[in-house]
Amino acid sequence: MQDIFSNTVTIAAPVALVKAWLLDPARLNAWNPEITAISPAQPIGRLHITRSGQALNREEDIQIIESDDLIIYASTGGRLAYRLTFQLTDSEDQTVIEEHLLVDGEAHPLLPLELLAPIAKKAFYDNLVRLSILAQADSPAGDDK
Repeated sequence: MQDIFSNTVTIAAPVALVKAWLLDPARLNAWNPEITAISPAQPIGRLHITRSGQALNREEDIQIIESDDLIIYASTGGRLAYRLTFQLTDSEDQTVIEEHLLVDGEAHPLLPLELLAPIAKKAFYDNLVRLSILAQADSPAGDDK
């Protein structure tokens, strides 16, 4: 897998709260507004995602995997199969999220990944910012501000 890009944000919210946001499929479209529908998919534990707009994957199946402070969204079924990882680090009552988009470049030889990377990086960063605003507002520490 090739690491296409990374984004980092710091959220004034505890890791457990940020993790809850990332693991809750019902909240995905709150911070990723291009998602228009989320439904269960087979095998059990997968989600079928439908997007509007100019998304490369208008439809895909996602499996959300949790491993300690690493959350992985493994995507299949769209034009581009990928793994989106979120490494969560506790930093003095804040959470640092380091996001990486991993793609098997050999599986997609006709996609110009080097041209798509800056556009995708910006879109994914915007989603992380929305997530940070929502999680911060949901945090007890966010009530002080």
